[in-house]
Amino acid sequence: MLEDRVLMRGLPALVAEAITATGVANVRPFSVLGVPGAINSIICQAIGTFTAFSGNIEASSDGQTTWSIFAAFDFVSTNAKFITLDAFPGLSYRFNVSVITQTVAPSIRTTLK
Repeated sequence: MLEDRVLMRGLPALVAEAITATGVANVRPFSVLGVPGAINSIICQAIGTFTAFSGNIEASSDGQTTWSIFAAFDFVSTNAKFITLDAFPGLSYRFNVSVITQTVAPSIRTTLK
């Protein structure tokens, strides 16, 4: 189990680095601090050169023992190579890549708005 990278408001954090294969390799779990039950928006940006980059964002509420699909992502369908989603305090999140075609291995940076 990897320790969560806690997102701080306005500070980008690297949560995945040099992704070259499907799955959760090179991915780090992340979370947000805040009042339980509050909704926090995060921006996720893919950095790299790729023609396909998609999968699921998974969430865990039991200390990373089990993971459930929280949302799907597809960085190619967004022209700016970023997505926005709402994250809840008390959950751990991670990217699980299902499709990757790249020439420069992408990384993912997240920022709590």
